[in-house]
Amino acid sequence: MRTFLLVVIVLLGPCPGLRAQENSLVNGRLFPEAALVLTTGTLLQGTLRLYPDQERVTLTCANDSTYSLPAQLVQGFAVKDPLRPQRAPQETYLSAERVFRSFPLAADEPPPRAGWGFYEQLSHGPGPVLLLRREQALPLNLVVPSRPESAGSPQTAGPPLLIIKQVRYVYRTRLYLRTATGGMIGLRKPQNVLKYLPQQAPRLRAYARENGLHYATLRDLALLIDYANTLLPPTP
Repeated sequence: MRTFLLVVIVLLGPCPGLRAQENSLVNGRLFPEAALVLTTGTLLQGTLRLYPDQERVTLTCANDSTYSLPAQLVQGFAVKDPLRPQRAPQETYLSAERVFRSFPLAADEPPPRAGWGFYEQLSHGPGPVLLLRREQALPLNLVVPSRPESAGSPQTAGPPLLIIKQVRYVYRTRLYLRTATGGMIGLRKPQNVLKYLPQQAPRLRAYARENGLHYATLRDLALLIDYANTLLPPTP
């Protein structure tokens, strides 16, 4: 953890970006500048391509060495996103920097489920509670009826067959709350963060009201989780 956070600060600064990009999830999302930390603590830098549907990244270093790494071998990585639109200087939360972490997949993930997956961290700092986002490319299959014809005539053709064709992908973005005990909870509604932080909920509601924060806004929700972490005892 300490090594990974140091990489984020050195390469990118402390603030990860909060907006989703339209780059293809199926063909891999390309980041020209990246720093990645393995679970062994080894630091690698180079050009990274993220394949969310495979729970895998590839990293090409300056010496042309290429690594293909599943999520369970990666502690996390930080990237600069060249596709992020330019924003006004005061909107610093919409920076080009993004931080991804590797965690065991939540129980509500659709099959086939791998053991580990990549999550983008939206809240700041080490936690212990983290606001995470996960983007996936899910195949959309189309069932097409087809009636085979015999060599003679269409009247003697057999019964219709159902052919499944994968026509395109649909994209799903979900928010998750990583709890202080290590649980991964899918947030069906952003305001559900209060449900999973019951002891801190009254102060969180007051903080949101006093600062004009909206649960449906990712920036505001991330700030609320940052504040929640100041109310929680530090993890040993």
